[in-house]
Amino acid sequence: MRRTRSQKTKIVEEYEKDKTSKPDDRPTSSKRERPRTEDNKPFSEDVKDNLMVAVANDKGGRLSPITTAEWGMVETKLSEQFLEHVLTNVDSLVPHFVASEFHRGYRVIKCMDEFSKEFLERCMAKISDGWEDISLRLIPAQEIPMRPRARAWLPKIDCDGPKLLQGLAKINKDVPMDDWSLIATEPHNNNNNSTSMSLVLSITEAGVEALERVGNKLFFWRK
Repeated sequence: MRRTRSQKTKIVEEYEKDKTSKPDDRPTSSKRERPRTEDNKPFSEDVKDNLMVAVANDKGGRLSPITTAEWGMVETKLSEQFLEHVLTNVDSLVPHFVASEFHRGYRVIKCMDEFSKEFLERCMAKISDGWEDISLRLIPAQEIPMRPRARAWLPKIDCDGPKLLQGLAKINKDVPMDDWSLIATEPHNNNNNSTSMSLVLSITEAGVEALERVGNKLFFWRK
């Protein structure tokens, strides 16, 4: 039976109250996050500028965010190409980028001019050619997909996020996670000494409905 709008609202309200409880009491709980203010309106008027682009992972024509760990590697390779360009093209234009930030899991970059944007596109194509597991694509920032998000609390595990997501998918077979993406892994309450951690996930509408059917809970090692 499909939940009514008021019931869905109650779930979100209960999640807001539940955030104050101890993380160890709910090590594998998963709740939809209340949309942030920035998701309810354009995060900047600049998003309409064609020089504002977002870096996405193109998985067979299906766009998804890149993780913070992946972006760290992309940024390193991008910096190497930038330095090589500056040192080997002394008389050439130098690309400039005004700002860079994460928005809904996508890395958004504001290019100074068309030359900078074209340089960034060439760099992303070159990085993708040498990277087997990722295919980078630049999209206009205003085309960042609007997808629901969820946060899953887990015991702190020495394992990278994508593997954790794969494990959750195998354990929770009633919740379709094929099109889910990991946005970030975070320590509980930004406390690196905490025994708990959380996964911030970009999910699907089908995933939302499946989570509601199981009480908004994902299981890890116990039920």
